[in-house]
Amino acid sequence: MSKLLDCFAGFIVAVIVGSFASAGAETDQGAALDARAVALYRTGKTSEAIPLAERAVAIREETLGPSHPSVATSLTNLAALYQSQGRYADAEPLFKRALAMRERTFGPDDDEVAESLDGLAALYQVEGRNEEAELIYRRELAIREKRLGPSHPDIATTYNNLGALEQGRGRIAQAETLYKQALAINERALGSAHPAVATTLNNLAALQQNQGDYADAEQQYKRALEIRESTLGSEHPAVAQSLNNIAALYQKQGRYDDAEPLFKRALAIYERTLGPDHIEISWTLNNLADLYEEQGRVTEAESLRKRAIAIQDKVAPRAKNTPPASPPPLADPRRVDFLFASTRQEIPATPSNLVSYSGERAPLNFGAASVRIPTKHEIGHIERPSSWSLFGITLSSAPNEREHFIIKKLVPLSESAFDEAI
Repeated sequence: MSKLLDCFAGFIVAVIVGSFASAGAETDQGAALDARAVALYRTGKTSEAIPLAERAVAIREETLGPSHPSVATSLTNLAALYQSQGRYADAEPLFKRALAMRERTFGPDDDEVAESLDGLAALYQVEGRNEEAELIYRRELAIREKRLGPSHPDIATTYNNLGALEQGRGRIAQAETLYKQALAINERALGSAHPAVATTLNNLAALQQNQGDYADAEQQYKRALEIRESTLGSEHPAVAQSLNNIAALYQKQGRYDDAEPLFKRALAIYERTLGPDHIEISWTLNNLADLYEEQGRVTEAESLRKRAIAIQDKVAPRAKNTPPASPPPLADPRRVDFLFASTRQEIPATPSNLVSYSGERAPLNFGAASVRIPTKHEIGHIERPSSWSLFGITLSSAPNEREHFIIKKLVPLSESAFDEAI
């Protein structure tokens, strides 16, 4: 990868600078809006993120054209935000459009195609369209395993979602196997205190609760809550989900005094972060209504039920009480997608290396690329791994995403595919 950066970085920076200069400040604004929307979503402020993501799509379509890879990225982000708000009818055509664009540009087995498949499958799952969701998850899993190997966190995410589908069908053994595979991958790859680990713990706990293993379920739920509070903050919707789950467990055990304040705290977090009409709020209202009915507080329960029904009728009449096991995915805000044309000689890709380009001249060829800008980037600099010579051999330090430009994708295109994307 460092060798590729050495021979190609100047060309990449030239393309990026040229693209942004030709498109004008509006393109910079579109990228900045996308990054800000992703940051707000990750802190639970979805309602504030959506207008920014909508503007990012409009700006990128106007300045880059409707078929540019960056437009697909913005469409995916906006669709995921709509999904998180229960706006499923708005999300589906955006996921499908982004998927079609990526398939045309990169081919059917690309990482970004898998990203679009994941979003569409998660949408179908939350709508209760489980057969469609499973087919898409299976296609996504095949792409991920082929390109990333069997131990990548993205594969764990797919295992989680497939596990949730199996659990919903009552296939407990299959669901448990998938959850445990996901947990093992994430703990090895990400560490024991990562939000992805909390997601799998949450799923395993739900499985244990349904089997009557309340003590183990409580332990897993509480570990998931601790991870989410420490990594995401106490006001994140994922924290509300954990609180909701622990409360439901207490309710099932008749521990009503322990359950009620947790349901109320979850409801307050959802209302502050997702707005008053989100489908998650309707589910929490129904949970609290169930609790009140079991205590004989019928009038309070009826009031909550009416509000829950109104929300469901308004935002997601098709939604079922089976949210996906993982939150909708958003793209990396530091990734830059661009198209290029070059007269350098192409060196074909190998199983361990991306396609690259030599200093030799060749007929004009075309491609699409994605570069991740380092977290510590300084404008005007090209941050690359350091290199040094020892006994006539050039050695380089390993690149990392915090400090160095990383080429994430480099895909040759035909001239017709390039023209269509332009």
